[in-house]
Amino acid sequence: MEVIHQWQFIGQTDPKLLEDEAFERAKQAGITSLETFFLWKNIEKEEGKIDWSCYDVLVEKIKKHGLKWVPFLILGPAYANPEWFQKSSDSVFYRCLEHQQDTGNQSIWSPKLRKYVERFLSLVSERYSNQGVLESVILGVAGNWGEAIYPAGGYWFGNFHTHDGFWAGDPYARESFINFSVQKYKTLQDLNRAWGTNFSAIQKIEYPLVKESQKRVLVNLAMILAKKCPDSLKKILKSVLAKATKKSFLFASEPNSQPELKSEEKQRWLDFTTWYLDSMSNWVDFWVKTARRYFPETKLYLVTGGTGRPVLGADFARQAKIASQYGAGIRITNQTNSYAQSFILTRLVATAAKFYKSFFTTEEEAVLQTPEGVTMRLFDVMSSGARGFYCRNIISQGKMAPFVIPEKIPVGQATPAVENMKKYLPLFDGEIPEISSAVFFPNTSLAFDSSLVISLYNRCAQLRDKLDFDLVDETLIKEGALSRYKHLLVLEGEIPSGEVKSKVEEWQRQGGVLALDPKTIPSQGIDDEADGVYASKFANRALYYNSNNKRVKKSIPFLQKSIEMEPNSIVSISFQK
Repeated sequence: MEVIHQWQFIGQTDPKLLEDEAFERAKQAGITSLETFFLWKNIEKEEGKIDWSCYDVLVEKIKKHGLKWVPFLILGPAYANPEWFQKSSDSVFYRCLEHQQDTGNQSIWSPKLRKYVERFLSLVSERYSNQGVLESVILGVAGNWGEAIYPAGGYWFGNFHTHDGFWAGDPYARESFINFSVQKYKTLQDLNRAWGTNFSAIQKIEYPLVKESQKRVLVNLAMILAKKCPDSLKKILKSVLAKATKKSFLFASEPNSQPELKSEEKQRWLDFTTWYLDSMSNWVDFWVKTARRYFPETKLYLVTGGTGRPVLGADFARQAKIASQYGAGIRITNQTNSYAQSFILTRLVATAAKFYKSFFTTEEEAVLQTPEGVTMRLFDVMSSGARGFYCRNIISQGKMAPFVIPEKIPVGQATPAVENMKKYLPLFDGEIPEISSAVFFPNTSLAFDSSLVISLYNRCAQLRDKLDFDLVDETLIKEGALSRYKHLLVLEGEIPSGEVKSKVEEWQRQGGVLALDPKTIPSQGIDDEADGVYASKFANRALYYNSNNKRVKKSIPFLQKSIEMEPNSIVSISFQK
């Protein structure tokens, strides 16, 4: 298993984390590699003057102690770019359609940015590829932090305009949208007919109207408090966040980010969101293809995140497919201390990675990972088929960022989570779980009502307590993924007419069962109770995770008896032969 631990954040490595004892504690905990936020600005503070000193000290220490290094290569987000570049004529910022205001991040539509990405990757490869220290390279291509999404969260860092919204207001984005529209409809007459518009010239083609997206009220409030409040209030904030992450979702207050549409406006909106998602997918393809050219033998990961709403720009299945085409994998963010919340935010990536014969790892969200949370994440890795996970709280990092409230453990010392790591890490054997049911992820329905994703995820969180399942979207269905499943459950949205519906009907003719009620799907024979104990089936064993803070008497159907499970524990039970 790859166990990647954050070690160097935005600036220099903390001196305590450069002490020999810290590296040995990491090895003893089962950590395989240490991650660095590798920012363009830290190696080229002045144009043309390359300085590796920010990272070389850590690299030498990692080699000395027989660990591996994972540089997170970030170019594009505001915090990663040199000031000289931000002020240059080659700098083109995203501009939101909601306020016509620029952010601090670079636009993926700018043709000027690509040469800097290629040069950056070339420089890093030339410096480090042959040192024998790389476990993998993470690609930080966009977003506020490096994820393959558009600007969204990140309110705690950087004095620039950012919010959930549509960031397509710069001239290059508009030109791209016009070209996309003309390529699809060929003539202005056909475009106007499809959209219900009356544009008089191609250059006058405009985006549909958008509305300002609401933000996650609880999370925004927490970030503001975390940044501004005195230490005495941070304990209260920590308690609020701890309770919030036990709920099904933090996104419950988030409404639909799409405007109300008349019937004749729907095709225009669907074309717009398709182009918006395609643009990010094309940018991902450029990054991964270029990185593979400069790192031909190195394991590559594309980092992505979000909930799958179109406004964020991440088409998880397509991103997984693109990564697989270049022998790369996905790092998917958003995990917390709650399994009910965490598994569904990464399950579409997990499903796509299996289908495209790729691989993935998971990453925690901006929350303090508790020792119990580490146990949960180990179960999630095993039950989802992940290759490993990224963490921040096995070895104390201190106050890495305003959103993390550190435990009072000296930097470089082991945290209580180490014991859970040592206890449950041996259960990992790289097996892929056996899953025969899937839940439908309704891309088209979400394009018109993104609030459906919250209802979908909450229902999935409840369903997972009794049934293990994958998440399949319209892209996966078009490419034949349904052949892997006996049941397809539609919890929210509709199966769109056309190719997707035809594929579903063909699968039904071959014996597949389309269901609207979870009760109609038979049990896997390993779990019949909704009790906060989650189960996953493998070829020769079943894994059980008790998410409760109390002992649970768990019925094991195939054993025809019950077992006692300790609070926040994992148990592996072999099938009787």
